[in-house]
Amino acid sequence: MPAGCFPADEDANAASLTRAAASGSVEAPVAWAAPGRAARQTAAAMGLAAPEIPALAEADCGRWRGLPYGRVALEEPDAPASRLADPHAAPHGGESLSALAARVAGRLDAVRGEPRAVVVCDGLPVRLAPPAAICDALR
Repeated sequence: MPAGCFPADEDANAASLTRAAASGSVEAPVAWAAPGRAARQTAAAMGLAAPEIPALAEADCGRWRGLPYGRVALEEPDAPASRLADPHAAPHGGESLSALAARVAGRLDAVRGEPRAVVVCDGLPVRLAPPAAICDALR
């Protein structure tokens, strides 16, 4: 994803693929990848045969997909703040942050008890996974 833009299905950058390949073949009994191109390319560079898991996909940003943050802020000045202030809001017509969190938490629930796994996915799902796991541990 270009710096300062909402996510779109882009190729992984060359530096990331170089780092992934340099990590050597990763040993794990289970591996999963998000369906985005960058995640699939990174998993392949790591030598992982990782099936695509739709629940690990990046957030659907609707009509903001791939647009610079600054442009959205100029064209829809109140919308970005409303998305952050209300986790159920989806002013872009895509997925709300709460829906994304529920999707990631649902995947974690589905694989509880699985052996150690490697997951290759985009940034926002990665940031949502630890809070979901902590909430699950507190139930």
